[in-house]
Amino acid sequence: MNPEKSEHHFTVHQLSSEVNDIKKAKKDLTHFNVLYDRYYVRIFQFVYQRVQNESQAADITSEIFIKAMENIGSYKFMGVPFASWLFRIARNTVYLEYKKNNKLRQVNFTSEDIQNLTNDIEVVTINKTELLVDAIKELNEKETELIEMKYFEKRSYFEISNILNMTENNAKVKTFRVVQKLKSILIPISK
Repeated sequence: MNPEKSEHHFTVHQLSSEVNDIKKAKKDLTHFNVLYDRYYVRIFQFVYQRVQNESQAADITSEIFIKAMENIGSYKFMGVPFASWLFRIARNTVYLEYKKNNKLRQVNFTSEDIQNLTNDIEVVTINKTELLVDAIKELNEKETELIEMKYFEKRSYFEISNILNMTENNAKVKTFRVVQKLKSILIPISK
């Protein structure tokens, strides 16, 4: 591993620069625009993936950045990119939005995403897409979120662990268990 690189795909210099940007924003919120410009698109895409409405995604993303600005003073650098903190705020904000409107959260995926998941589950059947979608519907919110982040958004376990505020090993174990659960749901169906 390159000593200049951290395991977060950020160089030590990039993390140091980001910490300086955060310190500036804590002292003067006009400097928050650097962080906003750096992460707006990624946070918007994260939200849009979950709401599938561009206008609503833009509104929620604005709300996320307002919350981040209001709470930047309490942010503590933990050795990971600032994005992890923003993704946690985004996740919670989207969850609250669905709870407030009493809606079920959407899960969006492509046929390639389903193929990747099907390969890991090792279920062979003609109608695997339909069956897998039905099986995913049987998962609870947290289980669905793990599958979505790992297979549909193609996030690393490290990134998942930071968004969900758990250890990387815990993210791997929980994802493995959800895949096993999907297998147990699908195997009786596919016979």
